[in-house]
Amino acid sequence: PMGVDSNLFKRPQRKTDQLNIYPQALRVLFVGRITEKKGVQYLIEAATHLKMKNIDFQITIVGDGELRKELQEYVEKSGIGNFVKFLGAKPNHELPYIYAKHDLFVGPSIRTSTGDTEGLGLTFVEAGMSGCVLIGTDVGGISDVIRDGKTGYLIPEKNSAAIAERITHVSQNRIAMQKLEEKCRKECVEKFDWQVISRQYSRLLMTIVNQRPS
Repeated sequence: PMGVDSNLFKRPQRKTDQLNIYPQALRVLFVGRITEKKGVQYLIEAATHLKMKNIDFQITIVGDGELRKELQEYVEKSGIGNFVKFLGAKPNHELPYIYAKHDLFVGPSIRTSTGDTEGLGLTFVEAGMSGCVLIGTDVGGISDVIRDGKTGYLIPEKNSAAIAERITHVSQNRIAMQKLEEKCRKECVEKFDWQVISRQYSRLLMTIVNQRPS
């Protein structure tokens, strides 16, 4: 896979400090194209469940795409405008700061009607390195990053109730989430840091070169 620079995406100390206090709402993040494959609509639908449960949360949507206008209209009509914010597309150099400001990353990707699905999903790696709890659907290559219950949570696709249930669990067990965050970051760095990936590419290329006839 491609790698991620763990020196840019890192777990801020402030999150450790807040684990004992957490006076703010749970800050939930999505980063990616606002398109069918990414399943953003199911995260937004989950906001209605969370509102009914009186969970203190804030969902931030970073990205743009053909479904953005439709989903913004849905947010306003559903009365969850105070809980869901669309920031639009952001340049890459701003992403480390954005990840670091959030507690939880949700990637609700789906298999589309044409069979298209998520690849590895480097946003999960970036979020994991940044100290976010990860929630993702069990499609495509997402399970290469998330080990269910070990480095995050895997849920069925197209299931807004399951997303809301997991967000609620994180909200109610914030101190316990510290170990999961630490395990996730450790594994992401060990498997996906650019230094690791570059060595793997180097070994692969040298193997190919050495197998060529002299």
